[in-house]
Amino acid sequence: MKLEGITVGTYTNRKLKTNLKFPIKKVCKKCKSTFECNNKKDIKSLIKCPKCKADLDYLNSNDYYTSKVSKAILNLGKDLNNKPVKKTFTGKTEEEALRKLYAYKDNLEKTEGPIILNRTANFTLSDIIKHLKDEALKMGKISKNTYKTNMASLKRLQNHKLAFKPVNKVSRMDILNYFESIRDYSASTIKKQFEIVAQAFTYAYYQKLINQNFFEGYNKIGMPSSNVVTEPITALTIEEEKTLIEYLVKTPYSMCKHKFLLLLLISTGMRIGEALAISTDDVDIENGKLSIKRTLTKDVDNTTIIGTTAKTYSGKRTLNLNTMSRKALNGALQHIIKNKSNLIFCKDDKTLYEEGSINSALKRICVKCNIRVKNYLNKSGNETVTSEVHTHILRHTFATRCVEAKIAPAVLQKLMGHTDIATTMKYYVNVDDHFEISEYKNVESYLEKNDLFLLINEIS
Repeated sequence: MKLEGITVGTYTNRKLKTNLKFPIKKVCKKCKSTFECNNKKDIKSLIKCPKCKADLDYLNSNDYYTSKVSKAILNLGKDLNNKPVKKTFTGKTEEEALRKLYAYKDNLEKTEGPIILNRTANFTLSDIIKHLKDEALKMGKISKNTYKTNMASLKRLQNHKLAFKPVNKVSRMDILNYFESIRDYSASTIKKQFEIVAQAFTYAYYQKLINQNFFEGYNKIGMPSSNVVTEPITALTIEEEKTLIEYLVKTPYSMCKHKFLLLLLISTGMRIGEALAISTDDVDIENGKLSIKRTLTKDVDNTTIIGTTAKTYSGKRTLNLNTMSRKALNGALQHIIKNKSNLIFCKDDKTLYEEGSINSALKRICVKCNIRVKNYLNKSGNETVTSEVHTHILRHTFATRCVEAKIAPAVLQKLMGHTDIATTMKYYVNVDDHFEISEYKNVESYLEKNDLFLLINEIS
């Protein structure tokens, strides 16, 4: 029986009897020529017929014992030298051998197998990470954009000597020293570095390249904390949002070509990459529907492309258009630039927008509106002004307004395209001060209505 990458069958094993007298004869299965083996070395080396290259067999069946064995053979791919690598599992039955194979395969999937490295070579941490990520990309386990991110993490690792030390020579202290050296990175960057190192060591351990995995067990190495204090993303206040919307609505398209895109982001909470990937086929103005099916992404060469899927499985969704989003899309459709992908938003030369250019445009608008303006030194050392607002804040703003409107968490999760509702729940602690005060007034009224404040005047 042959499955994808797996061969299963029952085979005859032959074991030579002990205390046999030499010479022992072998016969060719094809040309029937016979050959003498004068010692054990001859028996091991004389496998093929010197004349026709066919397999040899023992001439006398009394020279060996026979037994049946069930085997499951897993094709693991190729090693760094491009040689096929296979692993065999045996059992009393084919089912038992197959169970052993799948148990082994499950462990490989934890580390993004299936390639096994040549155990005789001193592969470095850098070798293993590159090898794993190349294979994961080929197998479709990661996207081109994720691969690019992984390669950026590997490049950062290669700035440290740990990357080029044979993995079987790396000590626990070597890893701790590396993690200590990257604590000035942001928490998200540290997480990426930790994940590729931990994955490589886990893989090396399962492949028996190392005897101890420092990332498992009682004394396992944990992810280091960052020294960088990250400011949380805060939504625009109602007044800030009003100011921005008023500017976008009143400014002519000729002076603000991103107005309809930004109004769409504010009124739907879409990710910027999702909005830039919308085509005319995704819009149903008449029925008030907008389908989100894909997002802009990066290929392995860091070129912006239209992805084939949304950012996550839950990211693929259909939105009901509200008054503002319907008008924003109508306005955008009136100024659409014809392009081969039928995109609603693209540059004058019919190429894709970069997300960074939209963020820059939004910052310039917010400076004009005096929304979260700050001074900073540019690359030339000159003081200039910018705004802290970026497109993702518009997404947070939409979610916050939904919370203030008392929308159910499960509904908001669907609108935002979140896979994990825990991500959605973060917005429920990021509401406008005016809303918080009004909600507390409701609580106070409720307590007074139920006479829970009657004794307040008796406090001495």
